[in-house]
Amino acid sequence: MAEVISGKFKRARIYVPKRVNIKPTASVVRRAIFDYLGEWVGDKDVLDLYAGTGALGVEALSRGARAAVFVEIDRRCINSLRRTLNG
Repeated sequence: MAEVISGKFKRARIYVPKRVNIKPTASVVRRAIFDYLGEWVGDKDVLDLYAGTGALGVEALSRGARAAVFVEIDRRCINSLRRTLNG
């Protein structure tokens, strides 16, 4: 199970579709990315290409991004991402 690591949605679950060969971006990688970006993410629009689980975009929203656009072709990933976003 993956979860949001920081921000207003901290510890919220990130759903992963079954029988799809993807994994959410590791929490250590997400932490490094957002530690580097710092406050820059706040009040910005974010584009999560090849979103998969949407872990990067959801993390950005949790850390104050104004909006996130998720681009994903696999319907199972899209359904899991919707489940994540709807809580």
